[in-house]
Amino acid sequence: MSLKQIFEPESIAVIGASDEAFSVGNTIFQNLKKSGVKLYPVNPKHETIGGQKSYKSILEITEPVDLAIIIVPAKFCITVINEITQTKCRAVILISAGFKEIGGEGLSMEHELKNICLDSNMTLIGPNCLGVLNPILDFNMSFAASIPPKGNIALVSQSGAICTAIIDSAQHLGLGFSKFISTGNKAIVDETELIEYLNEDQDTKVIAIYCENLVNATKFIEVCQKSTKPIIVLKSGKSMAGALSASSHTGALASDANLYEALFRQAGVIEVDSIQEMLETMQVLSHNLLVNLKNIAIITNAGGPGVLATDAVSNCGLGLAHFSEPTVNELQKVLPPTANFHNPIDLIGDATSQRYRESIGIIMNNTEVDGVVILLTPQSMTDVENVGQIILDAKQKYQKPIVVSMMGFDKTNSTVNYLRQNSVAVIDFPESAVRALSKVKNYEINKTTVHKQNFIKVSSEKLEIVKLVLDSGNGRKYIPENEAKRILECYELPIVHSYLAKTVKEAVDYAEKLNSNVVLKVISHDIFHKTDIGGVMINLGLSEVEYSYNLILDNVKKNAPLAKIDGILVSEYVDFKTQNQFVLGVKKDPNLGHAIMFGLGGIFVEVFKDTTFGFVPIEDPEIDRMLEELKSKQFLFGVRGLPPLDIPSLKKTILNLARLITDFPNITEIDMNPIVVLEKGVKILDVKIIVE
Repeated sequence: MSLKQIFEPESIAVIGASDEAFSVGNTIFQNLKKSGVKLYPVNPKHETIGGQKSYKSILEITEPVDLAIIIVPAKFCITVINEITQTKCRAVILISAGFKEIGGEGLSMEHELKNICLDSNMTLIGPNCLGVLNPILDFNMSFAASIPPKGNIALVSQSGAICTAIIDSAQHLGLGFSKFISTGNKAIVDETELIEYLNEDQDTKVIAIYCENLVNATKFIEVCQKSTKPIIVLKSGKSMAGALSASSHTGALASDANLYEALFRQAGVIEVDSIQEMLETMQVLSHNLLVNLKNIAIITNAGGPGVLATDAVSNCGLGLAHFSEPTVNELQKVLPPTANFHNPIDLIGDATSQRYRESIGIIMNNTEVDGVVILLTPQSMTDVENVGQIILDAKQKYQKPIVVSMMGFDKTNSTVNYLRQNSVAVIDFPESAVRALSKVKNYEINKTTVHKQNFIKVSSEKLEIVKLVLDSGNGRKYIPENEAKRILECYELPIVHSYLAKTVKEAVDYAEKLNSNVVLKVISHDIFHKTDIGGVMINLGLSEVEYSYNLILDNVKKNAPLAKIDGILVSEYVDFKTQNQFVLGVKKDPNLGHAIMFGLGGIFVEVFKDTTFGFVPIEDPEIDRMLEELKSKQFLFGVRGLPPLDIPSLKKTILNLARLITDFPNITEIDMNPIVVLEKGVKILDVKIIVE
């Protein structure tokens, strides 16, 4: 696909152009006339539109057309797309609504037009979108009322309304844009393709995305990790935790919010939680150098805001710069004795612009400081305009990030506007200013991660065994534990030793062979939750096996009378402490793909919900991140006299599980609860596998 024809067309056919005032077809046509690009209005009902000849079809246009913009009722769009395929035009912006978003026939039509576009190698934005804007070229290929100021931010939005709201806010906030794309239903082009294009776009420094859903986490992660530009993402709809169907603990805990939080961390993007936070982050990243930000300084003329900013520094994971004695001595020379010469620097309420000038100069020259937050509250003696000019001069002179917060409105508004129009990030409140500045740090952390692959190699013979087990169900979804065990063994996943007994005598013989206490579990294609029906007995001595075997059969006949019993699984019993129990599993999200879950297990898995997620394929640094994220991580690393557990064996287990899923993506869920992590080694005590 070529997105160049979308953003930089030399000729455009507007199919559905109109002379009707305030119509979408008229608005887009008039917007494009202002750009000077070569236009061909297409509308079979009119001879002329806007004083230009109107064509009945794109097929009547004899000159080359780079881009077609379609604004016709949905029922005619398939015909129009088919006509475009007969020309050399291979770029389309489909504005029209009435497709997937309404379901039914609309969904079928979108599926059909998607296939047509894929077959003809056609680039398609939409359908059901606002359009595309290229402010750098003054191209408004949308029905937005105006073009935002030129700048270095590219915005990709699934919502056209979010686009127009940000366009309307841009001038006030001092934001400038290189590209504006409303993606709509994303039938062909989605966020991943656009990130790839924008990463190579010389006019773009920052990529901002508003999305309601994403697809193909693996590709999204790969593209984002390769990006040399910061990517801000605002995801809506994360509260729909119950939207995913689930058959296991893993599935039940794999909510939309959990999966997207993991996705964005793994991709190395900056997640924000509101439009306000997105706009603030845009300001900071657009207007500052992206440096290695660790320690910041706070300069204020009011103690309270300074303390709030200091608290925010700690909460956001930044460091407060420690001033050396020479720095403190310099500040003492220019500030009154009542000032605070340490971080945060309090210039006191009667601070003059001269105090700001001298303090800012000292701090900006200080190698101990990576970035500066400047706070101002308007007192009667505060020369706000002069302070603003001092800040702008420092911003232009020094190569350090600056974020400003001028609280109030009447006395500060004109200076705030002046600074924003001159590319200084000004945030309304101190806490928000620090939070926005911390995004620079987050970007640096994400982009310095070293990736290391360490995957198991599986022989063709073992791959064939797994395939046979997965295919042997004749369409069933649930793979019984004894068969699931064979799959895990092929990938060196440390499942406990076990045997399937068909008779009491076999059960006793197997228990004797294991030479330890045992666990008995019923095996049936018809029973998923064995414990619920009395199908599990644990920690049995040899003398207890016969009685327990018969008791399980009785329980199953009573509680699941229609279930067909394949046998009783006899497994070694592993003695372990509560803090050694964890859960490991996989959930296949219908849009994003396979995510691995790890967390506190056993009976606590759904009580504390202390879990973390990472998408397949997964690598060592991401596993480290997952383990560090757990509240119960000290059980793994050792705490209060408890020894550290075998982290290398645990990581190997997770990597091998990821390889299994990569090789067999038709597995939709795996639930291993509990797995026991010991001082040496890992033991998987139970496994459930579900396939498509």
